[in-house]
Amino acid sequence: MKAWKLFLSDLEKKIGATTVRKWLYSLKVIKFDACNLYLEAENHFEARWFEEHIRPILKRGFYNENFHKIKVHLSLKNADLKSKTIKDVKNQITSDPLETYLTFAFFIASEKNLMSVKLLKETVDKGTSFNPIF
Repeated sequence: MKAWKLFLSDLEKKIGATTVRKWLYSLKVIKFDACNLYLEAENHFEARWFEEHIRPILKRGFYNENFHKIKVHLSLKNADLKSKTIKDVKNQITSDPLETYLTFAFFIASEKNLMSVKLLKETVDKGTSFNPIF
């Protein structure tokens, strides 16, 4: 525990006291022994921040008083709540049902929709802008 406190005080000088207070003092020390330190993060974001910013510093050297390397184990507070995977999210997404009348023929000029085609041709031939109100 003493080594962790010394490590935090050294980090305060390197990365700033406010950063260390916000991100590292919030980690809960679950248990510790001579060569292991077990920490618990509140959420995934805090754990990822630790892994991205602090883990590389720890790998460079975090030793106890006997100069044995201390291994830091990080766990989440609610480890039983698993994060959703892409496969889980894909299974939850349902697409809208297809409209049966929207076939390819619906968009091609035919006897059923000839009026709209005639209207567009008239507008182009006249050279005026189409105003549906008048």
